[in-house]
Amino acid sequence: WEAIIHWFAGDFRSALESAQEAENRAVGELSKRRAIGVVFAALAGAEMAQTAQARGHLGRAQQAYARRDWQFFSHMCDFAKAALVWQAGRPSESVTMLKRCAADVISTGARTFAALVLTDLAEVAAESGDMRAATEAATELASIARGIDRVLYHGLAALASASRGDGTAAHRAEELLSNTGCKAFHARALDLLGRSLLGTDRMAAVDTLQRAAIEFDACGAAWRGDRVRETLRGVGARGRRSATAGSGPSALTRREWQVARLAAQGRSARDIGAELFISERTVETHLANIYVKLGVGSKTELISRASELALDR
Repeated sequence: WEAIIHWFAGDFRSALESAQEAENRAVGELSKRRAIGVVFAALAGAEMAQTAQARGHLGRAQQAYARRDWQFFSHMCDFAKAALVWQAGRPSESVTMLKRCAADVISTGARTFAALVLTDLAEVAAESGDMRAATEAATELASIARGIDRVLYHGLAALASASRGDGTAAHRAEELLSNTGCKAFHARALDLLGRSLLGTDRMAAVDTLQRAAIEFDACGAAWRGDRVRETLRGVGARGRRSATAGSGPSALTRREWQVARLAAQGRSARDIGAELFISERTVETHLANIYVKLGVGSKTELISRASELALDR
């Protein structure tokens, strides 16, 4: 279940690693229980735009279930398949798959996992113009959230409503999900909030979308990060600069990453230089580049956002 925990936290790299370890420990065929972690590795691979790896994990999970229904686990294979179809640019097909998957998972009573399917369904349905399906998914998810009554699920319900262009719901989703530790879901809320602001406050929209891109990068969610930057590039000169500048932790060089991690610990430029055997001036140059790439304005902000930017690992 480690892969599932990492996936919920938005640590997609660790989700893949945990699933691989589980597969390596398996004696003979992959067990049905271990296979559910492999399904979430497939979902993580899709988010990271590692399609071949995602399909490999999905294939092994499907083999473990032998295409038979087994609790809600086997139905989640369809969730991963739909995610890959969506990423491949076929949102309408993905909607059909997600609707069937959501119904199947709900029929097993696994509402906590059905909520994940419904969250994606609301977003991809709205993207493909199927507002009826988006509304039905959001309504079902709101019902699940009331029953479970946990901040995460109320946040997912707000996220589903925000997918239909509800700016108030986007604000609520961002507020709720910021306190869950589920970084990828929070980044999705920032993405939808930024899009909702484009018509009323372009400056706030750019700043919010830039934060979303940075958080997606920290999660390893390359696909979603690229989509956000595509939106930013369409929002004038400031948006284009933000799309390039706020490119997140993945844009850091090896040396910049070393400097950023030490700076996030509160270390001075002199101390960092001494540890890395570089001059204080070189450290300052690296820091200037780091601030631009991470979209932060100062060392104080870098320290305060160390966890968000994955600099505390």
